Amino acid sequence: AEATLRSFSKVRKLHIMWKSASSEKVIFKYKSVDEHGKPGVILGKLDEVGKTVASEVKLDVTDPSDMKLVVGPEFRGVGHLVCGELRVRDDCAFGMCGTIKAGFVNMHSTLAGTWQTGGKGMDGVIHIRWIEPEMHVDQEITWYPMAPTTTTTPTTTTTAAAAAAT
Repeated sequence: AEATLRSFSKVRKLHIMWKSASSEKVIFKYKSVDEHGKPGVILGKLDEVGKTVASEVKLDVTDPSDMKLVVGPEFRGVGHLVCGELRVRDDCAFGMCGTIKAGFVNMHSTLAGTWQTGGKGMDGVIHIRWIEPEMHVDQEITWYPMAPTTTTTPTTTTTAAAAAAT
């Protein structure tokens, strides 16, 4: 398969995506913690069902211009408590950055904010800041990388780290 390099201004690389006739998904997994270091994506109970807190982030970076996220675990009858999208900006001083918008099932609303990576890009830590002045929300959360995977249907499987190697 031919490798296509997705790059942004200032020669920032997201990762290499392998092209094939099959349908491919490149998923990065993160563990989300709130600004107090506890699992979750927002302070309070808006990311909880019972005693379970949504903190398992799956970020689909298959199309870097339209990255989709879900935060689980998935709950029967509800699905994921949080889902949304990340948009990349090309004016980041360091790493990668952009905007985030996510819908919260328990909130019956959406939150928007910003995100920023370090030098490892999507393979490293991602810092999120929810900013919604009308809702009195100004909170920071952090996504820590878990075992990265690239899933390809039906034939090729590789890790995101291997896909990021040039």
